Amino acid sequence: MLEDNEYNDDDDEPEEPATVLKKQKYTTWLYALFLMVSLYILFYIALIKPQSRTITESYITTDIFNQLYVKYPETLKCSCSNVTLPYETFVSHKITFHPVCSSIFITEKWIKALYFSNASQYGARDFQTIANSQFELLAKFCLLAGQIVQQNRIDIDKNEFVTINLLPEEQVHIQINATIESFKNTASLRIISFLNYFRTNTQADYHISALNTNLIIKASISADSYVGTTSVGNCEKENPFVQAIFYLYPRDSFSIDKRTKLKEYIGFPYIEGFFAGCTPLEGLLNSTLDCLYDIECVQLLIDYFPTPNRLNISLMDSILVAPNQNKTVYDHLLTLFIDEWSININYSKYYDECAPTSCTYTIIDQINFSDAFTLLISIYGGLIILLRLITPFLVNMSMKFSFCSRTSSTDLWSYKISLKRLGQSAKRLNLFKMADDRTENSIKKQKITTYVYLILLTGSLLVLIIFTSLSIENVTVTESNPSLMTYDKLQAMYSSTLKCPCSNTVIRYDKFMTLFPTLHQVCSSGFVHDDFLSILDARGMPTNRYAWIDRASSHFRLLMNLCQLANETIKAAVDRFIMRSTVILNVLNENDFNTQINVTLDQFYQSTIADFRFAVDIQRLFVQIDQPYTGKAPTGTHFYVENLIINKNMAYSVNNQQQSQVSFVFTEIHDVNSAVIKCVCATNVHCQTSAFIYHTKYSDENVIYIIPGIVEGCFVIDSLLYSTLQCLYLDSDCFQILFGLLLDGKRCDIPPLIYNPTLSKYPPKTLVLEIVQKLMLEQWNPLYTYRQFYNSCAPSYCIYSKNIRSKNAMGVITTVVSLIGGLTVALRLITPKLVNFIYWLLTVIKKKKEKQLRQGND
Repeated sequence: MLEDNEYNDDDDEPEEPATVLKKQKYTTWLYALFLMVSLYILFYIALIKPQSRTITESYITTDIFNQLYVKYPETLKCSCSNVTLPYETFVSHKITFHPVCSSIFITEKWIKALYFSNASQYGARDFQTIANSQFELLAKFCLLAGQIVQQNRIDIDKNEFVTINLLPEEQVHIQINATIESFKNTASLRIISFLNYFRTNTQADYHISALNTNLIIKASISADSYVGTTSVGNCEKENPFVQAIFYLYPRDSFSIDKRTKLKEYIGFPYIEGFFAGCTPLEGLLNSTLDCLYDIECVQLLIDYFPTPNRLNISLMDSILVAPNQNKTVYDHLLTLFIDEWSININYSKYYDECAPTSCTYTIIDQINFSDAFTLLISIYGGLIILLRLITPFLVNMSMKFSFCSRTSSTDLWSYKISLKRLGQSAKRLNLFKMADDRTENSIKKQKITTYVYLILLTGSLLVLIIFTSLSIENVTVTESNPSLMTYDKLQAMYSSTLKCPCSNTVIRYDKFMTLFPTLHQVCSSGFVHDDFLSILDARGMPTNRYAWIDRASSHFRLLMNLCQLANETIKAAVDRFIMRSTVILNVLNENDFNTQINVTLDQFYQSTIADFRFAVDIQRLFVQIDQPYTGKAPTGTHFYVENLIINKNMAYSVNNQQQSQVSFVFTEIHDVNSAVIKCVCATNVHCQTSAFIYHTKYSDENVIYIIPGIVEGCFVIDSLLYSTLQCLYLDSDCFQILFGLLLDGKRCDIPPLIYNPTLSKYPPKTLVLEIVQKLMLEQWNPLYTYRQFYNSCAPSYCIYSKNIRSKNAMGVITTVVSLIGGLTVALRLITPKLVNFIYWLLTVIKKKKEKQLRQGND
């Protein structure tokens, strides 16, 4: 530009023609070299630079979605128009129950055909005694299971599937299966929890079966008539069961002694897979129903129960044909008698309900010829201009340095001359020369236009460089196979955009969690140990029938059973819980993970305790309303039953045999001091009195010891639940006295309980009812680790968005170069017009002032 002066405004002497030609050749060669190298580098950079593009597909079908998901699983998103979808819109169920639940064996006509009016006289083990009750119970269990499953099915259908984005078919299956398993486990756990608590209370209170399967009542008609009892198979303390048989003895010759034995008898036909126990329920729960799969065994039932012969039963059509699973009825209850619960997910309906309007995904173009050619075309003009400016300058500088190296003249005078020449060249600079306009004013105007042009060009380039350098863009980055440490770093830096899809979207809780529940310390103490109970069982008959010492064994045995039941219930609940699965689409950060796990655990704790508390309340209501006859009435003493009275005045003759009427006396609670009736259980559900132990060595003085915290209720369960454990603690005043009287000199080293408020949430005076309602639980003690959760999730990649500089140094240079050509052309067109406009404006202003000045002088 400095040499471009066709009007020769420079007064210096011209260079030698040979030198000028040499410079021009060098400049041309250097220009050509720079041009080729620059074009090659820029083309190569543009060609290999990956370019990300977001593609939007408006027309989406399931096939297109599946194809896109295979290609772009990381970035594909198809937003659903409907975020919540009821399961019933796309999920159907196929539920198959155990074949017994649809067989003739649970029909009313079959059950009635097994009925004997005198079934209680056949013996506890005889199947004729228990068959009717067991098949009726089996029918009720099937009915209950069917109702629960049906209700569960309705609840599942009404449940809503949350889907923000369209999910692939595999993930839909995984999430729905996990939800249904959770529903099934919760329902069966409630049944088993209630059933086990009911069985525990039935045994504790020794509820008497009218079939004489756990207790036989016998009356002695004499001058001192009384009613006595004989326990069957030690059912008062244990829960035995044996295989059911058909007795071959005539009923009249079968003694009471034989009827009370639950033991093996040789030579009697037995019923395969059916058991007899203290109650028909206990026998049925341990039965495997094998007989119903065997045509010969079913024929045996028909032979011993004459009524089924009149039912015209087809044996081949009646027997169960499904493979025998060798599972007990109790096991079937655990699964609600379900053999198979399969679901059919109509993915097309799910897709229609989701109704995605479009899908977006990102693709990466590694080789982009169109962008490369576009870039070359855009920068070609600017590149030529820059190289035409740079190459002459470089050649001149090179030749000057070469000249300086051959001469030693580097004095101050030569530098001053160079600076003077540079200043003169700047003054003579004129980029807008016009051959037909060489007046002094025109040249001055052209030089001003040149200065304005250079200022605008320099300013524009600076603004462009600054703007391009500081501009940012949002890019999506993918991190493959991130470790936990890498994830933590990314989470700290890009928490708002970080997503790491799990390779395993369904994770069982046992992969990263365990629970170690601790029960009330009484459950691990010697007070619920067999050694201590054996000592209490060995105590002799009390002299006072109202004394609590006769029922102490039942009190502590029930406490032991409740501890065992609580432990089994908690273990079963924990086992089922940790085998459940949680659906995790993306890795949760540690805070969200802890929050979600704590919420899930709280729900599990509350539901488990609530279910058990419901069982406790229902059982109490049943006992209070029905007032069942028990073998452990508060006023009974072993063999002599005082709440059954023989009324000899009501004697009558049947079949030439003298019969007497036996009357029931409602359970009564007597006052400790006066022995008068305090209340009747049938009319007062809260009937109770203080428990006491009678000092036998002071019997003449009638000395009694009222036990602090222990009460006598209508039933053993009432007595225990409304008592406290305060006398079992070390710092209580009654520990030494109570156990001195209970042990009666026998040695039994049982350490007392020690109350530590930091370890136990139950003070010594807490009612046992409150402890039992909370499953006798102190702490759940969950243990879970985020690292194991992360490893189970196993993300194969993480994606996140971050802001980066849009252009690096090369990008800034490329952008500036690509714009120089157009910028110079635009400024060459605009600058002269701008200067002319300013000149015109100044001229107008000047003329206006002159006119005003002349008018002022006139």
